[in-house]
Parts: sequence; C-alpha cells; structure tokens
Amino acid sequence: MNELRYSAKLVLHRDVKFFGPGVVELLQRVHLCHSLHKASKEMSMAYTKALKLVKTAETNLGFKLLNQKIGGISGGGSKLTPEAKKIIALYEAFDEEISTVADREFETFKTEIEKMRQD
Repeated sequence: MNELRYSAKLVLHRDVKFFGPGVVELLQRVHLCHSLHKASKEMSMAYTKALKLVKTAETNLGFKLLNQKIGGISGGGSKLTPEAKKIIALYEAFDEEISTVADREFETFKTEIEKMRQD
C-alpha cells in the first residue's frame, strides 16, 4: 500500500477565489519576462484568462498588481507594482508557515491512524 499523504493549497477568496498559487506563478512569470501575454503563453493559458485572473485579484485585493504599457512601435509590457511584489512575499511566507504547521500536524494524524490500524 502506498504511503499516506496529504495536500493543502492556500487560496484567498471572498465571494470568489481570487489569489492562490496560479496567480502567484503568473505574476512571477510576468516579473521575469515583463509581459502578461508571454507569461500566459508559458503557462498554456489564454491571455484573456490571465487578464481576468489579474483583474479579479486586483478588485478583491483593492490595489493594482500590474502596470501595463500598451504596445506600439517600442512594444508594450507589464511590470509588477510594489504591492504585487509585497503580496507575493506575504503569500509565500504565509504558505510556508501553513505548510510547516500542517506537516507537523499530519505526522500526529498519521500516527493516530496507525494506532487504529493496529488495534
């Protein structure tokens, strides 16, 4: 029998889910390639879906995540706002803390299950 495992995913939501690992990855890719379009392509995601994810997150967070420059002769691009960089750092720290606690609690949980199997 395979080892017992668990998974947990940190997702922020109000009426709708609006910020989680997918949005964080998208923003990190935008930071690297300076383009929401390129970042969405790298994730095999339609640009319109990526834009909707960003706009939904911005609406629910109450601040902009991207500064976008419309294309033209010199081309467009996207840059993370300072708030985007901060929320990514906060999210990652919170996620790490949750994972640490969850891992510890899961070990206790597994031990109790093992005890029940032996009874």
